[in-house]
Amino acid sequence: MVQLLNYITNSISNVLFPFIIKEKEGDEYFQEVSRITTILVLTFSAFLFIVSDFAVPWIFGEEYVRASMYIRWLLLASLFEVIGRIASVWMKANNHLDQLNKISLSTLGLNVLLNVYLIPIHGVWAAVFVSCFTYFLRATFSVYFIFSERGTFFVINMIPKPRDMVDVMKTIFGRTNGSV
Repeated sequence: MVQLLNYITNSISNVLFPFIIKEKEGDEYFQEVSRITTILVLTFSAFLFIVSDFAVPWIFGEEYVRASMYIRWLLLASLFEVIGRIASVWMKANNHLDQLNKISLSTLGLNVLLNVYLIPIHGVWAAVFVSCFTYFLRATFSVYFIFSERGTFFVINMIPKPRDMVDVMKTIFGRTNGSV
């Protein structure tokens, strides 16, 4: 389930974003698609968080009940990963590949090192924690880079607002009698 979320957002990030940045009004569309992608990830993550206790045993069997705990934490990791991916798309489109490579390689290296050290000691929880931690670092460093390049206003406009949620719901479900 978590992997499905990653495939969906990966498709949006790697296929749609570069087109939008180059073909449309660049910044405004990038910010809009960033907000929509984040809303979709938050919505899907909330749904998976709610149903994971029921869905995991139903789909995979009772022996996988404990996996729903890990899935819930990996949903947080997925949110950080999506934020980092959105930022990396902006960095690619604006020719900041050297910075992107530094961020990606350093967080990847940290992920591998921490996993090699912590998994033998703490097991699967270590892998879950390390994923959350390194995705958080990647997102933080990438967004900070955008902040340093474009400023506060640009980054703030990437954050979803309640109005964006309403627009996404209207798009998904259509309008009924002029209301959401």
